Amino acid sequence: IKTLVDIVEPDCGIITNVGRGHLGGFGSFEGVIKTKGELYDFLRPSHATVFIHNENEHLRKIADGLTLVKYGTEKADDLAVYGEVVECAPYLTFRWGKGTAAVNTVKSKMIGDYNIYNMLAAATIGLTFGITEEQICHALTEYTPSNNRSQLTVTEHNRLVVDAYNANPTSMAAALNNFQKMAVEHKMVILGSMGELGDVSFE
Repeated sequence: IKTLVDIVEPDCGIITNVGRGHLGGFGSFEGVIKTKGELYDFLRPSHATVFIHNENEHLRKIADGLTLVKYGTEKADDLAVYGEVVECAPYLTFRWGKGTAAVNTVKSKMIGDYNIYNMLAAATIGLTFGITEEQICHALTEYTPSNNRSQLTVTEHNRLVVDAYNANPTSMAAALNNFQKMAVEHKMVILGSMGELGDVSFE
């Protein structure tokens, strides 16, 4: 990330999440945070704008000295965008709006209640750069995943929730927790391996 920011010289940025992925390369969860934080380190001297999930304590701890544009699902006075899950049966439907006024409803084509944070991030960035709420709702409604992340595949006999892109303990837990909430019969989970975890692979 340091190499990339030195090339691009961004004047704003976002880290969507930090999880226990790629531990084989980063050595530890702390290594993941440190490496992703290189974006914040580059932006800090100019007090640049950072879009941040307000409830993510790991990101909040490394965001000192930055201008924060916050989004989240827990109401706070300084939120730029607030959102709340309506249902996930199986697609995520949520409400969102400026501040704490969740006035827009989006019926997405994404599986997983955890995707609300990605949707709110997109809405926050869109608003900041002059995209209207109507345009944002349209874009979020029309987006259809096709990269083996949070997508639904219907076969002759089954409905498959396909969430199989580069799994790690954080993403797999989120997918399993969401799947557990789905009120359908005859549920089955097929788990693949989790790579790039280095010394903690067995754990």
